[in-house]
Amino acid sequence: MSGNSIQMINKKKGSWSTFGFLKSLLFFVLFISCSSVLNARQVTLSEDFEDQDLTQNPSWFGDLDDFLNVNENDNHLLRLNSEEAGKSVLSTNSETVYGSWEFYYRPEVGPSNNNRTFFVLISDSDDFNIIGGDATSTMNGYAVRAGDNSGNRVFKLGRVDNGSFQSEIIVETETVIEQDTGYQIRIERSLEGDWQIFLSEGYGSNPVADSPIVNDNTYNISNFFGLMVVYSGANLDKFFFDDITITEFQEEPADDPPDLQIEGIDLIHANQLEVQFNLEIKESSVLNDNFIVNNGVGNPSAVSLTEENIVNLSFVEPFNSGEYNLTVSNIESTAGEMIDPDTEVSFSVTNSFDTESISVIHSSRILVTLSDPPDPSSLKPEHFSIYQNNELTD
Repeated sequence: MSGNSIQMINKKKGSWSTFGFLKSLLFFVLFISCSSVLNARQVTLSEDFEDQDLTQNPSWFGDLDDFLNVNENDNHLLRLNSEEAGKSVLSTNSETVYGSWEFYYRPEVGPSNNNRTFFVLISDSDDFNIIGGDATSTMNGYAVRAGDNSGNRVFKLGRVDNGSFQSEIIVETETVIEQDTGYQIRIERSLEGDWQIFLSEGYGSNPVADSPIVNDNTYNISNFFGLMVVYSGANLDKFFFDDITITEFQEEPADDPPDLQIEGIDLIHANQLEVQFNLEIKESSVLNDNFIVNNGVGNPSAVSLTEENIVNLSFVEPFNSGEYNLTVSNIESTAGEMIDPDTEVSFSVTNSFDTESISVIHSSRILVTLSDPPDPSSLKPEHFSIYQNNELTD
């Protein structure tokens, strides 16, 4: 019955300056762009100090009275404003451990052991007092040290183990820290634990790679981010900060698997349907009761998975010409996707198999020409009869 044809019918407080507004808009755009790349990046902290309030959005803790909000060319920055030499700490909540930490930093003093800043990127404690004889911290994490007494006064990223900044630096910049120079700094840590520092001079500039890439994956838990400024009595107001942004890197979510669907049906024999699916089918779900055809046809008498996504259905009786519905349930893909319950697909059968001609070629032989090659098993003597004057002849 190869002559049969089948058709499937699938059913951001206060008055803002222009500069401050533009700066806040920049943060907003950054948030949108970082959050729209398949959820792979998300801004978790954004602080530009335009609201002149350290107690909210975000909330900072520590020595708040040692810092002052200042306005430079309609741009608000945070400046150290202490009364005596010492250390001042600011911390805020942050759980980001893989991502980027970016900020603006301007020291108006040459870096040394007595005048420098530690930027704590990752910490399990808000006690950042990690240096000097009065050190109290037991934190574990990572920090960037901006200056020391060594000949190479650069930005150095190091690990902090139990409150001790390790002498073995993870990575450092090529750029030397200069007095009265502002730096735009970004530190990145990939999901694999690869660290790199990006740096450029000037407020609002675009940081570029300024260090090699080095891997350290020792710590991957954080509760706090912040900074500790160390300063002498002559430099109580010589440190400036602005535009702090923390962006978390996240695993890109796996693509949702496609829904299991029927792609097509073929009538391959008079009583056999071949059902094609869009996914590989789990063989154990291929059962007679999971398929049924209307119009009294019912369940197939036999089912088999002939290819990874093709199921063969055999029925007792051949299909007549007409419209049919195949209902499929409980079929499962090898990926675990289930077909929607009672998925119904319509198909039509047109039987074009017919006799084209009959001719007598011998006194005892008749030639019957059919439209398509017949099934040899159906060629039986009892399937042919000769009538003469409306009477069956012998």
